[in-house]
Amino acid sequence: YIMNNIKTTKDAAELLGISTSRVRQLIRSGKLNALRLPAGVWLIEEEELNNFSSLTRSAGRPRKEEHANPES
Repeated sequence: YIMNNIKTTKDAAELLGISTSRVRQLIRSGKLNALRLPAGVWLIEEEELNNFSSLTRSAGRPRKEEHANPES
């Protein structure tokens, strides 16, 4: 591995725009692949983060579509 392609949960959180606890939650749920070191540090490949970010949708409930009803 080349170390500049390996990210910590803090790095991952910054890249994905989420909290570090959310990154760990995604790892535990299996939605994000990572390697845990004996010291308890999680390492995530940058390519994994790129793949994950391209698959995710924006946060929150989808907006209702506005119907064009001109009021006369």
